[in-house]
Amino acid sequence: MGVAPDEHRHGVGRALVEAAVTAAVASGARVLTVKTLSASQPDEGYERTRAFYRGVGFFEIEEFPTLWEPGNPALMMPRILD
Repeated sequence: MGVAPDEHRHGVGRALVEAAVTAAVASGARVLTVKTLSASQPDEGYERTRAFYRGVGFFEIEEFPTLWEPGNPALMMPRILD
């Protein structure tokens, strides 16, 4: 899932995440996870992505250095659902 840059900071991403949370809870899930580029591969855009996810309740738990491909390390970020 992604949001066009011109729509950043307008609540679109937050609404998408909350819709995913609602659907996950309705299906009985207890955890929602996302994967994004790890900070071990510096990228300003993905730093903003990680900050967004932290801001909506996700936390960094594990890096997978070769999940996608070498040089493109994945970071798993879960959010515990109530």
